[in-house]
Amino acid sequence: MNLTKYDMNRISISLITFLLTMVCCTTQGKDDKKAGTTEAVETSTEAEIAEPTKTMKESYPWKLSQCAQKDSHINVVLSKDDEGQQKAVIYIDGKQTQAFAGEEELFTDWYDQPAETMIHFVDANFDGHTDIFLGPGESRTYSTILLWNPERNKFERIGKLGEPSLQNPVFSPHEAAIYLSGSNSAWEYSFSKMEWKGNELVETDNLFYYSIPQEQTKITGKKCSMFEKKDKNGKTIKAYKSKKELPKYWRQIVDITLE
Repeated sequence: MNLTKYDMNRISISLITFLLTMVCCTTQGKDDKKAGTTEAVETSTEAEIAEPTKTMKESYPWKLSQCAQKDSHINVVLSKDDEGQQKAVIYIDGKQTQAFAGEEELFTDWYDQPAETMIHFVDANFDGHTDIFLGPGESRTYSTILLWNPERNKFERIGKLGEPSLQNPVFSPHEAAIYLSGSNSAWEYSFSKMEWKGNELVETDNLFYYSIPQEQTKITGKKCSMFEKKDKNGKTIKAYKSKKELPKYWRQIVDITLE
C-alpha cells in the first residue's frame, strides 16, 4: 500500500495525540493517588495525641497546646475543697505517689473548664524525663511546673506561684529554653527568654512588642519602635522598626506566639 505524504502526516498526528492522552491519564492517576495519601496523613495527624514528635523536640519550638494531656504511666487528679483550696494528686502506674496542696495555689483558679484541661505532660527542662505543667498557661494567669527529679524519684515544684508566671510558654529544645509572654496593655506585649540554671528558670533575654508604637510614645514621651529589647532598669538597648529586622530566633517565637 502506497501512502502519500498527506496520509503520513495524518498518522503522525494521530500517534502524537494518542501518546499525549496516555501521559495525561497516567499523570492524573498519580496526582489523585498523591492527593489521597496527603489527605490520609493529615487526618491521621489530627487523630494523634498532640505530643511533639522527636523531630519537633530536636529542631522546632512547640506551644503548650501541642503537649500531651494524657500519659501512659502518669495520672494527675485535680480537686478543690470547700474553701477552694487546690490539690493535685499524682499516680504513677495506678499507685498514688504524691500530693501537692497547701495555702499557696498551684495555678490561677479554674471555674467552668474541666480540670483535665489544666494538665499537660511535657519535658520542660529537656532532660529526657516527663514533667507536669499545671494551669491555663495564658496571658495574665499563673501556672506551675512539677519537674521530675530522677535522683529522688519524685516530682518537685519549681518556684513560687507567679515566679515565673509561665504565661503562653513556648518550649525551645535546641536552646534548652522556655519563652514566656503576655499582654501588658491593648498595644503592648512582652516576651522573656527563660533558661534553666539548675532547677530554676532565669531570664536571659527579652523583647517588647508595641502594635501601636505611637501610643507608647505618648505615655513615655520617648520615641518607640515596634520591637525593643530592654535592660534590667527598663531602658531600651536595642530597637527594631519591624519584625524583619529581628534576629531569626525572635522572629520564630513572635510568629509562633502571635499567630
